[in-house]
Amino acid sequence: MKDKYDEEAYMNKLKIFFLLFLICLTSAVPAKNSVTGKRIYIQDSSYRVIACIEPDGTVLNGSNSIIGYINSDGSILNSSYSSLGYIQSDGRILNSSYSCAGYINNDGTLLDSSYSVRGYIRSNYVLDGSNRTLLYFDTPVSKKVIAAFFMFFY
Repeated sequence: MKDKYDEEAYMNKLKIFFLLFLICLTSAVPAKNSVTGKRIYIQDSSYRVIACIEPDGTVLNGSNSIIGYINSDGSILNSSYSSLGYIQSDGRILNSSYSCAGYINNDGTLLDSSYSVRGYIRSNYVLDGSNRTLLYFDTPVSKKVIAAFFMFFY
């Protein structure tokens, strides 16, 4: 027969387990206004790091200088906080004058404003219209973030 001490020790271990479990679950949840869950490294076809995107959407070049920002609302800014464009929820890519600069389809096809294929976005790489790899992302990231980088910073 178990005594009260064994039962209390068991309950404490159970509480610690659930606390650790919750910490593990929430540690991977990005902050409310984050764009990515962690720093994303972007490599060219030679696997050379050419840029990275911080969780808050700050875009850095290969020398770690800020070149712009990708915001969670779809707005894209340069390093001086001037608007470069927007990516709408329907996949339209607008320039700073709100003119259509391109489209991103649900399948990841990236089109320019005349509907010519500029590339194909996959979970962690971008292909050009001839299926040659242009960019690699070290972590799968949303098509919206990849399109923003490709259209405005590449």
